This record gives sequence, C-alpha cells and structure tokens, in this order.
Amino acid sequence: MARAECGPVWGIFFLIIFGVAVTVGFLFRRGTWCRFLCPVGAWLARITRLAPLGLRPQPAACSACTDKPCLKGTERAGPCPVYLNPSKLETNRDCLKCWSCVANCPEEKASLRLGWRAPGAELLQPSSPYFWESLYVASLMGMYMAVGHRSLALAELPFPALFFGAIGLVTLGFLGLCWVVARLAGMGLKQAISTLGYIFLPLEFATAVIAFGDDALEFFNIVTPAASLLLGLGFVWSVVLGVSILRHQAPSQRRALAAAAPVAVALVALLFVWVGWYATGVVIDLT
Repeated sequence: MARAECGPVWGIFFLIIFGVAVTVGFLFRRGTWCRFLCPVGAWLARITRLAPLGLRPQPAACSACTDKPCLKGTERAGPCPVYLNPSKLETNRDCLKCWSCVANCPEEKASLRLGWRAPGAELLQPSSPYFWESLYVASLMGMYMAVGHRSLALAELPFPALFFGAIGLVTLGFLGLCWVVARLAGMGLKQAISTLGYIFLPLEFATAVIAFGDDALEFFNIVTPAASLLLGLGFVWSVVLGVSILRHQAPSQRRALAAAAPVAVALVALLFVWVGWYATGVVIDLT
C-alpha cells in the first residue's frame, strides 16, 4: 500500500485513539491515559531515559523529612501530577519536569536537584528495569520498520498487515534473542527480557526520527547525511549500552562476552537494514 493510500487508515486510527483518550479521561484520575495507555506518552517516557538532565533527590535529606510535602503538595504547588514519589526518583521515566516537587521541597532541605550526567546513564545497568517497558522498546523497532521502510516488496502488502506483522515478527525475534542470551549469559529469561530491550533504545530513537521525519529530511535534501549520522550515533550508543548491560547482568565476564555475540548480530542486522534504506543514496518512491 502506497503512503498516499494510508491517509484514511491513519485518520481512523487517530479517531479511535482520541475516543479512547476522552473516555479514559472521564473514567479515571488525571494522568492515567498519558502514563499507562497513550502510545506517544509511552514512547516519550522511554526516550527521556536517554536525557542528559535528570531530577534526583538527596537520600539523606529525604530520609530525615517526616512531613513529605513533595508527596502531599503545599500552597506553592500541588502534588506530583503523575503520582510519582519524588523522594525516591531514580529514573526520568514518567517525570514531566513540572517542578512541583522542587517548589514543595523545604528550602532548608533542598533535596531535589537537577543535574547533568552522561546521556542514558540510568540505562547502563539499567536502573529501574521494567519487563513491559523493555519489551515495548524492542517491539517498536517493528513499527518504525513498517512506517519508514523503503522496500517495494513491503509496499505491496496491506498496511495493517505490514504494521502489525512487523511488530509481531520483531517482538518474536527479540524474545528469541533473549532466550539465546539468557542461556549464554546464565541469567533468567525474565531478567533478559526486562533488561535487553534498553540496548536498542538509542538505535530506535534514530530510526524514529528518520521514519517520521523523512519528509522534512527530503525537503532539505539531507536524507543521506542525516540518516548516516543518526544511525551511526544510535548504533554506537546501543553498543555501549549493550556492553554495559551485559557486564552488569551476567554473572561473569566470560558469560557476558559469550552473550554479546547474538546481541551484536541483532544490532548490526538492524543497522544494515536501515542503512540500505536511507544512507546509501538510493531513492525509492513509494508514493
């Protein structure tokens, strides 16, 4: 299906999403849709884990605080709009940077601080790993491939089949990768699924920009250099995360080294697919 023919499909999809959002907003407390159900909110919550800025508390100051105004809210600001516990923040996920907790923190404690750190530092182990979040990150690679592909063969497929089929196949591929890595690294399958998905987040961010920003890149005639830069940075960043995550999750360096091979194959395969589509200078018109 050509891109021009996908307009009605996306229109119906948008109306469904909008209707569900309105319904959830009436039935549940604020923030429920954005935090737990919205696919865009879920994606942004994952991407913020790569951010070089993070709001973190000082544990000593928070443990000595009995009033917990950051939880209850004060006259200066209400409580956290997404119901996080500011005194125990260890991840950027779901934080809206509204600064309500900072305003509510007593001046004599000044526990909550915004600081610089290495981009994606919270994923190096990773901190706060979450089974469904990790699986979601990996599965989205299939969505970007369905939306941003430059393949005449894939363009012949009905878009709904391509969209959900790509997500399903990539998800199954990721689960297979986790099974292999778990065996080689000596870790549980659930542990592998809960942590390995974060390895693909930088490369996924690069492909997301390319897939949804290709029209802008084409307008400025910078598709090839921009895609090369994004894919190169995303790949290297994912490799760094992969090395760190395997080193922290595997019981020994030897196990981590053995498990690195299938992860490297998966990353290189994804890189080659996207390089072939966008960084070789070959233009395929799917409209």
